[in-house]
Amino acid sequence: MNQVCVIEGLGAVGKSKLVNCLGSKGLDVIKEISEEESNIERIQMFSLDYLRSRAVNEWFIQKEVKRMYRAKNYKGIVFLDRCIYSQIAYNYAKDQLYGSAEVPFIFSRLEELENKGIGLLPPMIYLSAPVNYSMKKMRSRNKNVERRSIYNKKYGYTEEFFMFIKQTYDRIAKGLEGDSLKLSALQDLGDLTESVISWSGRILPSQKIKISDIQTMLYER
Repeated sequence: MNQVCVIEGLGAVGKSKLVNCLGSKGLDVIKEISEEESNIERIQMFSLDYLRSRAVNEWFIQKEVKRMYRAKNYKGIVFLDRCIYSQIAYNYAKDQLYGSAEVPFIFSRLEELENKGIGLLPPMIYLSAPVNYSMKKMRSRNKNVERRSIYNKKYGYTEEFFMFIKQTYDRIAKGLEGDSLKLSALQDLGDLTESVISWSGRILPSQKIKISDIQTMLYER
C-alpha cells in the first residue's frame, strides 16, 4: 500500500541530501519545489502586501496538491522533500513577528481540500538543528545568501524569524507524536537514512492527520 512521508526542517540542514540518499537506495522520492521551479526566489520574496501574499500561498498550495497526487501514484513508501508543513511554519513566523494573517488563510484552504478528500499532511520526519547552524550552513553554501530576497534581513528574514520557524516545527513534531520522527540533523547521513527507513516502514498507510490537529498544536496552549 502507498504511504507518503515528508522530510522537513530549517534550510540547509541536510533534507535534500537525505532525500537523495533514500533515492540512491531505490526508494521513491519527490524533490523540493525549489528544484523544479526556476523563478522560485522571486515567488518567495518576502512581502507584507495582503493580495500578493495570498496569491503566493495559493500558488504553493496548488503545487502541493499536484505533488501529493504524484506521490499517491507510487506504490509503497514515497518521501517528499518539504511539503505544506514548511508553508505553515514560515507563515506562522511571519504572522507572529509582523502581524499578518496568512496561517488562518492557509488553514481555511487546507480544510476545504480536506473536505474534498485531499489531504496534504503526511507523517513528518523532522531534521532538527540549531538556528545558528542552519544559517551558517546557508551562508557557507552560498556566499551571496544575504543578498537573496528569501534570506535578506532587509526583507524580514532575521534570526528571530528563523527561531519562530524552528519553534513551530518543534511544536508540530511534538503534537504529531507517533506520526512524526524527530532526528538531529547533526547525525551521520548513513545513520539518519537507516533511522528513516526503519521508522517509515512502521507507519500505517491508513492514518490521516487533520488540519484541526495542527491548529490545536499552534493556537491552543
